[in-house]
Amino acid sequence: MEQEHVDQEEAALLHVKSHFDQADEFKDLLARLIRNESDDTVEARYLYHLSIIVSNPWSRFSRPSITPLLDAHQEQSHLLDPHLEQLVVPMVEHLRALIQADSSSQQQDTASLGPSVPIPAKTTAHVHLCFRYLYYLTKTRGYKTVDSQAGRDGEFVVALIFGKISRGPRRQQIPIVRRMIDLCKFYLCSTGKERDGTSVLVARVLTSTSRFKCHLSLAECSNVICFTFVVGCYARRDTAAIYLTEYVAWASEQVQSNADVFMVTGILTSFCAIYQLGPRYMLLPTLDTHILPILRLPLAGTYATNAVIRKLFAKFAQRVGMCYLKPKVASWRYQRGNRSLKQNLEGTTVVDAENVSKAINGEEDEEDEVPEQIEEIVEILLNGLRDKVRSYANFDANASTFDGIPTHVSQFFTPQQDTIVRWSSAKGLGRITQRLHQELADDVIGSLLELFSENTLPTQDSDEPDLSAVSDNTYHGACLAVAELARRGLLLPTRLTEVVPWCVRALRFDQKRGSHSVGAHVRDAACYVCWSFARAYAPEVIAPHVERIANSLVVVSVFDREVNGIFPHGIDIIQAADYFSVGNRVNAFLKVSLHIAKFEEYRYHLIDHLCASTANHWDKTLRNLGAKALHDLTQLDPRYIIEHVLPILVPLATSPDMNTSHGALMAVGEVCMGLYQCRETDANGYWVTRYPETVQNISAIISRLSPSMLTTFGSEHMREATCHLVTCLSQSNWPAGPNDTLASWKAVIHTSLGRKEENVQEHAVRAFGAIARRYGVSGDELRQCVTIVLPSRNVSKFMRRGYALALGVVEYNKMMECASLNGMSVVGKTYHLSSGLVSFLLVNKEDNLINNAEVKRNAILSLTQIVGMFANDFKTGRTSVSKQFVFALKYQLVIPKSTFSKILSALLAGLEDYSTDQRGDVGSWIREASMRALGLLVPLVARLDLLGAAEDAYLSQATCLDVISGLLKQSVERIDRTRVCAGAVLYDVVYAVKNEGKVEINTQWLIEVPGRSVLEEVMPRGQPLNWASPADVYPRMVRILVVPEYRFDLLAGLISSAGGLTESLVCCFNTYIIGTNQLHLFWLFILTTFIATLKVRHSSACLVDYISCLPVIATGATDIDSYPLSLTDIAQTIVSMFTPYQKQDRVTIPLLEVTGLLFETGTLNNVADETM
Repeated sequence: MEQEHVDQEEAALLHVKSHFDQADEFKDLLARLIRNESDDTVEARYLYHLSIIVSNPWSRFSRPSITPLLDAHQEQSHLLDPHLEQLVVPMVEHLRALIQADSSSQQQDTASLGPSVPIPAKTTAHVHLCFRYLYYLTKTRGYKTVDSQAGRDGEFVVALIFGKISRGPRRQQIPIVRRMIDLCKFYLCSTGKERDGTSVLVARVLTSTSRFKCHLSLAECSNVICFTFVVGCYARRDTAAIYLTEYVAWASEQVQSNADVFMVTGILTSFCAIYQLGPRYMLLPTLDTHILPILRLPLAGTYATNAVIRKLFAKFAQRVGMCYLKPKVASWRYQRGNRSLKQNLEGTTVVDAENVSKAINGEEDEEDEVPEQIEEIVEILLNGLRDKVRSYANFDANASTFDGIPTHVSQFFTPQQDTIVRWSSAKGLGRITQRLHQELADDVIGSLLELFSENTLPTQDSDEPDLSAVSDNTYHGACLAVAELARRGLLLPTRLTEVVPWCVRALRFDQKRGSHSVGAHVRDAACYVCWSFARAYAPEVIAPHVERIANSLVVVSVFDREVNGIFPHGIDIIQAADYFSVGNRVNAFLKVSLHIAKFEEYRYHLIDHLCASTANHWDKTLRNLGAKALHDLTQLDPRYIIEHVLPILVPLATSPDMNTSHGALMAVGEVCMGLYQCRETDANGYWVTRYPETVQNISAIISRLSPSMLTTFGSEHMREATCHLVTCLSQSNWPAGPNDTLASWKAVIHTSLGRKEENVQEHAVRAFGAIARRYGVSGDELRQCVTIVLPSRNVSKFMRRGYALALGVVEYNKMMECASLNGMSVVGKTYHLSSGLVSFLLVNKEDNLINNAEVKRNAILSLTQIVGMFANDFKTGRTSVSKQFVFALKYQLVIPKSTFSKILSALLAGLEDYSTDQRGDVGSWIREASMRALGLLVPLVARLDLLGAAEDAYLSQATCLDVISGLLKQSVERIDRTRVCAGAVLYDVVYAVKNEGKVEINTQWLIEVPGRSVLEEVMPRGQPLNWASPADVYPRMVRILVVPEYRFDLLAGLISSAGGLTESLVCCFNTYIIGTNQLHLFWLFILTTFIATLKVRHSSACLVDYISCLPVIATGATDIDSYPLSLTDIAQTIVSMFTPYQKQDRVTIPLLEVTGLLFETGTLNNVADETM
């Protein structure tokens, strides 16, 4: 994954430019467009080229449409800035000249609107092209940046508006015209007058504005362009006094008449801008008559599913409220001094309690009367902080649309709880509160703080309220509003005692909803509140609350599920808990937490949080990580863990709540492991001797669990936890106590080994090995395990799967034979075990009730572990002598030669296992496990054979040949993963040396391999092949066909890999279909894939090409060519393959395909018929 991420970053860097490398070509095309020296078709082509260069500087006009380029290639528009003046000024000057020439040619005064003079169509089209060019440039770089290079003189603006050449402006002209009007410093009303006294220029502007009102309801970019044009016209002081009321009345009527969603969006957006930029004395007359009726409309309910309208409604309400109130800064606000966070925290501002009191209780400015309408507006904003899912009050089941969305589409959407509404309401509440006097502002703050206590429930055992019924949306909005008030100095220090507890609760806010939880946005907003506190208050003001806030922030920064302080040791914490370190959840839990916990101020708060919150978290991953974190933190204060943590966790382990019980079981196991590992630092010895009651309670946890917890839905998680607890206790040398306790542990393990979940079986296997190493395993238990693994129709495949894997984790070489039960020694156990595993591996593949891929794989893995466990004692194992029996034999045969032959035969048979089911080629698991076992077993036994007599050797030349042939066959498999495994094992076997670990001048190979020179040439020792790449493997491996000992198996592998789709082709198919999203090409690609399967695949293509170059008859061995190969030899080998594989379609079909290809190419035409 990391390599894939790096490759994606490198590919992205290929498209990153450092400069505008097509600037000269762009300027040349621009000059030709300005000169207007060609016809309209050529001009359009120039404009098209210009637009592509502007929007995609590294393009070479390879795309037929400019829209995708403008959408996808605007990340580096800043590269235009050095050339922007040369790109904008010439075009603006050209347009100015055209429009002014047109204006003067009309032979009429600018105040007159007489008959117009016809204008050539070519000139008009050329002007429109010029405006389109500016539009493309504006779209790419932004209208503010582009307009900064354009002129703003009044003469050009008048000519632009009056000129007939630019009448009926298209949408491309609107941003430029709007920006120029906005930047004009002269009064538009100062131009010529009509007979009724109105300004001609204003009339022309407003005529255009009226024309654009219809665009406000369009669901496209012109909606935004038109409302900005409207705002630019009506927000000016010289036009608002006359024309603003008319527009507000029209817009109010549209909103109250239930206009469509896009019209309401455009109108509310224009209102927000007008009531922000317009002069207050001109806006006040419109409030009571036109605006308040809009605010009293149930827009938030009518458009409950439209977050944009709800946000604009909240923003519009705050703009209206600020228009009601005079602009001023509250004199009663907290005087925070510097706005620099660094200076505030360094204490450069001297603020004491006396100064704060004076600032708060000092004389206020003369209080202005607050309109009654402010109460309604504050209520709207408080409701905006609660913004949440609303009911479909206006939904009509028989209607064809709902809120502008067709019902067949809206049924796939759910109402969203958007942050933007609450964020806008919080900012509005802060702005309005800043203009109120202290008494009213205190009422607003009180109403805000009441939101925290909504729907809270009292608890009997604690003073902390129960937050399970509260709304996360309300908490989120309230936190944002508190942060805004604190940032503006409106939350006085006297309120901190009331606010901080709610902020701390918000920092750990987490509510479970079904299979997930909510609360990340609340915790994020609470962090914003803490930041605003540090930003706003002097150190001595916030000091009483620092410890509580700091502890909560450290916990959130390290143990929060969403891994997205200048306090004590703050610098060290920030260096350890930076963005990148806590961005990885595992790193945050296991490394950052340990680093921070070294500071005593935070250690116990971190441990308590893991114990109280993380241990019963709904997310299983966090419970597991929390347990591992407790394991690491145990070493810092073992006594605190024993006396405070374990008394809490042990009762929780038997809780009826599955999440709580699972987390506690995992945590108890990890804590016991941690205590055992730090026992060396305990001067008084191992702690279990001093806390017998705690030890007894921990030992009895599993026996006290309800049986239903291990059998009901979700019991797989409980079984994982119980097996993990047994593993940890066993590895900790735990005193098991009574036999009933150990029996309950083993009962859980044995029942878990028979579960169908592989994760449960893996945990049970680890527990089985740990308990066997610590407490031993009896002969009867081993017999039971082997009996279950033996082929039988009365035992489920899941039980055989688990027990087959468990038999490999027992350390037979360390068990005392004389102390074993029923007289079954280590030798006898191992022999009986190996025989049981081998007998299952040799089961009839056709019996589907017994033959199971997972069981075979696990049996081979166990055999591999047993071989690796005995190592050099594989043939003659040293037996341990106990104190009670001193007459034990020194050496005994652990694995007899007959048993070894069965093991080797079973592993070689595993190489031929091509079992398939609905999951695909499950036999590949067996083949890979067999190859790994052979890679360990063959070199090990070969070295042991060198130590004994030749007649006692286990490995023969024929056996080694079978192993190499089988590995070569697997090395040309069509599955990439299998080829990689085979290649690695092949290197280990072929290049195994006699004296391992010693450097010798003349290397003595351990195994005599036929055709070693060919193998060394094809796969050199120091240059391993890329076995995952068919292009690298097949051209080399076909050259090994010259060795007759390997020819049959290698050719069978090459031919079988030519049948069916390879993973590479499947990957190519998925990338093509999904990447292009052209499913209609499915059958065309299937046909192409079929042709590629026959002619292009690496295995078949390399094989056919290689065979085609062979001579018909071999000429005999020479010094240069020790292994002559002819076409006749290949043909005879192909013919001989039909008999052993006559009923295996896996081989016969590809065999016929390759044979057909050889005949099609004429390769086999020269072979004599009697040879075939």
